[in-house]
Amino acid sequence: SRNLLTHLKAAVYLKKYFPAVRFAVSCVHSTAVNTVEKCLKEAGLNLGDDVLTVPKHLTYPMMNECKAALAKSGTVTLELALRRKPTVVTYQLTALNKFIAKYFMRVNLPHYCIVNILQEQMVFPEFIDVNLPVNAIGEQLHLLYSEGLHRDACIEGCRKMSASLGCQQSARSAVKAIGDLFA
Repeated sequence: SRNLLTHLKAAVYLKKYFPAVRFAVSCVHSTAVNTVEKCLKEAGLNLGDDVLTVPKHLTYPMMNECKAALAKSGTVTLELALRRKPTVVTYQLTALNKFIAKYFMRVNLPHYCIVNILQEQMVFPEFIDVNLPVNAIGEQLHLLYSEGLHRDACIEGCRKMSASLGCQQSARSAVKAIGDLFA
């Protein structure tokens, strides 16, 4: 509910450069369709023409077919990286959550997206804040959707991350890398 409108507005930004592009929104729960329709209207996009809603059981085939993605921070970013799909990651914080994380929990990581944490560098551009900059998100989506160096570097980062998870010690390595961030 906090990220979809931002994603759709970034989609509108991309559509300026690629008018024929179509978008898909995964709807894990059928009750989410009403929220999607409301956000589509607010963003100026049309269900069916510009955006398709995809039921839960077709989420992975959708990921396999997409050229680029916008995703809320979470395990979905790892799933997209394993499929080598360039992705812009967002997470719209509430002011209260940001305050608690910054001042009480003292969270100050170089990266928050699991893909970037595991690679210890920015593979996926990430926007984690209270007020997300739609144009900046749209620009990053444009760079990852377009053929070129940014897209190629992102795909290579995904390949390296995937290869690093293939080792027998991958679970221990991931736990150690995450633990080191909090040490």
